[in-house]
Amino acid sequence: MIKKASVRVCAALFALMLIAASLMTVFADTVKHMDDTAAVFTNPEQYSSIEIKLEQSSEKTGWNILFHSVNKGYMGDSLKNYADNYLNKNGLSGNALLYVYDAGSKKSKILTAGEVDKYFNHTDRLDDMVDKLEPYTKKGDIAGAVMKFADEAVAVYEMGKPVLFLESLKSFGIIAGLVGVAAGVIFFFVTKSRYKNMGKSGTYDLAANSSANLEDVEDTFVTQHTTVRTIQKDSSSGGGSSGGSTSSGHASRDF
Repeated sequence: MIKKASVRVCAALFALMLIAASLMTVFADTVKHMDDTAAVFTNPEQYSSIEIKLEQSSEKTGWNILFHSVNKGYMGDSLKNYADNYLNKNGLSGNALLYVYDAGSKKSKILTAGEVDKYFNHTDRLDDMVDKLEPYTKKGDIAGAVMKFADEAVAVYEMGKPVLFLESLKSFGIIAGLVGVAAGVIFFFVTKSRYKNMGKSGTYDLAANSSANLEDVEDTFVTQHTTVRTIQKDSSSGGGSSGGSTSSGHASRDF
């Protein structure tokens, strides 16, 4: 009787595990790569082809590559704030590459988030991507821009994460240290071997083969005049300063 109860408990636990796995799969599939709330794409075939393109790029990169359209008239910081809120609201702030298009202002914004940031930060990759999308948006070809966006996302992924100077030191610090020590040892022994015989042979008798005639030289200091002028600084004059501010967070670019 106890054995049968144990089997039933194990079976129930296994069923619960299967249900949880299926729920996770369903949740993963609910990520909308196309969220065209402004109805920019009214042709079903065109909509479907763009959605498939975004899904394929997402599978190749492991990123959530998304397109979202609105009709709010946002631009600049307001469009960036909207894009940030959109990612946070949909739980995508950890790994996403978002293309937002506002049909009201005709402005676009590309925003990176989470893991994707590492592929774009401190590089010109986002600027290069936008430069390749702008010819489409200037013609009003948003479909072409989104398709190109998906291709360029894969291209950036294939470039890999940029290796910055400090990261290089951290990654290759041990190897660089060993190479430096080895080079120092080699330099020491080479230098020692070259100069080990210096002073023992082939010396030149300077006293026997040269002569020196020294004469007394006398300098007389007569006088010196020094003029000092003090320039007063006008304390009433004020100075202005200008500077820029840098914002932390995701890499973004509007166009």
